[in-house]
Amino acid sequence: MSLQKRLDAIRKGFEAQAPAEAVEAIHRATDELRDSGQHERALKEGDRVPQPVIDRLGDRPLVVTFYRGRW
Repeated sequence: MSLQKRLDAIRKGFEAQAPAEAVEAIHRATDELRDSGQHERALKEGDRVPQPVIDRLGDRPLVVTFYRGRW
């Protein structure tokens, strides 16, 4: 089974048991994020972290989180 099919099954299972208000809120928030254009400003595979971010972090540890959006 492909990753997309697994994710679709997980989403359908969640939506089947979650309160309708919660599902609507999640979809609304996802739509708002997509409509904001934020995904166009997000780093893509192979992009470098902008220098101002590197300057601000210095030698401190960094945790990078990846979010697989629905846009």
